[in-house]
Amino acid sequence: MGIELKKGERFNLSQESPNLKKVAIALGWHVEKSLNPSVTSGKYDIDSSVFMLGADGKVPDQKYFVFYNNLQSLDNSLRHSGDNRTGQGEGDDETIYLDLVKINSAIEEMIFVVTIHEGQAKNQNFSQIKNAFIRFYNQDTGTELARYDLQEAFAEETAVEFGRFYKKDGTWRFQAVGQGYKQGLQSFVDKYYIEIKQSEKKTEPILPKLPTPEDSNKSQKAITLEKKLEEKAPHIFNLVKKVDISLAKANLTNHQAKVALCLDVSVSMTLLYNSGKIQRLAEKILALGCRFDDNGSIDIFL
Repeated sequence: MGIELKKGERFNLSQESPNLKKVAIALGWHVEKSLNPSVTSGKYDIDSSVFMLGADGKVPDQKYFVFYNNLQSLDNSLRHSGDNRTGQGEGDDETIYLDLVKINSAIEEMIFVVTIHEGQAKNQNFSQIKNAFIRFYNQDTGTELARYDLQEAFAEETAVEFGRFYKKDGTWRFQAVGQGYKQGLQSFVDKYYIEIKQSEKKTEPILPKLPTPEDSNKSQKAITLEKKLEEKAPHIFNLVKKVDISLAKANLTNHQAKVALCLDVSVSMTLLYNSGKIQRLAEKILALGCRFDDNGSIDIFL
């Protein structure tokens, strides 16, 4: 039986297991049915992610952000078991395999987060997530070293930082965090990513958002359009960022397609137009157009 941690407590892995080279970090959760009619009862797609940070508290390269669309770190020290889209059954749901020997010396800290994919859009949150935990065990023997069972009562949060694994005085330690956030995975991306100046970059540029189609696949018109959106229509730009997450999830970031919107303008649609639902639909279609179409244009038919 490993050490049982409570929120805020720390565990010195190097001290407890000085000869350990390969450790597994398993995360688990259980989704309960909601009695609240305002909460969507559809399937929860829950994801674990790891941000590997340098001394400045930022991801030194986008390959050190390990999640469902990038399952291995740049230094090959950290490997993700893959996306579990159901979270069904008992025990571990997703596992991070870590080789302590291979960790790049520039990496000082790792942040373990769990998020609900499209939680805000689906009106889903961590109030329905129960029995969440993170545990460390020896990869070779399966012996559990430490465990943190989250006891916090979450409400509107769509993302939770389970804990941080950090290096201090040459030893690796873990702190149980259990902090909730309302902005999903994007809030962590915005917090831990940095944009490298053109004159300084030696590796691939680090984007201040989730990975999107490579710039080489975009025309200059599309890039210019994105800049205009960020400046003049930030609400559309935010929708585009959400589209990025969904497309990455479905592995559609390198696809191109013509986007068209056909609107029914008959009297029977008046209530929908007046309620703003059609406006919101049109904005989402525009966001898709910005990603699928090479110049961000959409055809509109009435």
